[in-house]
Amino acid sequence: MNGLQIIMKSCSASTLWIGAASVAAGCASATAYGYTEIFPALLCFAFAFFAQCTGNIGHRYYDEKYGYGENLRDCMSYEDDEGRPVLYCLTEGLRIFSGFTILVGLGLFMMAGWWTLIPGAIIIAINWLNNHGKHPWSRSLFYPIITFILFGPVTVITTDLVISRSSLNQDFVLQDLKLALVMSIVMGFMAFNYHIIFRATHAMLGIGVSKSFTSEFGVKVAAGIIAASTLIYTAVLSVAPIEISVYTGYGFLVLPAVSLILSFTSIYLLMKSTDPTKALNLSLVNIVIVGLATLIIFSIIGYPSISDYPHSDFLDII
Repeated sequence: MNGLQIIMKSCSASTLWIGAASVAAGCASATAYGYTEIFPALLCFAFAFFAQCTGNIGHRYYDEKYGYGENLRDCMSYEDDEGRPVLYCLTEGLRIFSGFTILVGLGLFMMAGWWTLIPGAIIIAINWLNNHGKHPWSRSLFYPIITFILFGPVTVITTDLVISRSSLNQDFVLQDLKLALVMSIVMGFMAFNYHIIFRATHAMLGIGVSKSFTSEFGVKVAAGIIAASTLIYTAVLSVAPIEISVYTGYGFLVLPAVSLILSFTSIYLLMKSTDPTKALNLSLVNIVIVGLATLIIFSIIGYPSISDYPHSDFLDII
């Protein structure tokens, strides 16, 4: 395995779909109210991509540095084909992707304003705490909660704000964030479920190096947590059209129903299938479907006529 392959493998390409789906949900929340700026949306997708790659490579970097065992398990330990230490390759990967992340982040800062420093600081702090200290968050039992925060409120609400604040067509008002709050809960719980299934899959295959609900309490407990989370986000997603005054959009209920079925199918595969990776893949497909479908649907049924809403003095100064 050469240095480039080590860096690319460390990016964990499959997980990048979660960030893309969460950004799509944020775009959907903005589009529903008539904010349809394409360039800010593309910047958000780019930032999510590079920030996730940076975080994933950083995770591998500290695994190599402290010897947790993931790199060794994936045949990425010691050195590459040219004799360069894996730690060196990962350091170079961190520099490259961190540079791109900073450049895109500066673009968002210049376009949307100083408030973008707040989610940026949260992301940096979480990534630091994920890998440092005697008990790094990424190795803890409750890391799925961090996943909820990152791919829920942080990603969805920030994307909505960037697009809304950059819109040249109409003024932004505080009430426009209602749908973003709803979608942040939905995407957060879906990412939460994916992470539990991810760790459960590793525990069941005997390749886990971190604590998980499955390794600590068994697969039934993990499945129960996923089921409860699914019921919560399904209920929240079902009322999403109400937040944009679509009281007759009953056709939208097909989406939460499909997502519910896919989630419980994932639970079934996790508990009954001899190959738990099927549950993991289906969970990822579920997230992508919800993210893209909400963007398409809200682009069609959204109502941009919001001029009667009062402006928020707080958000006017951001």
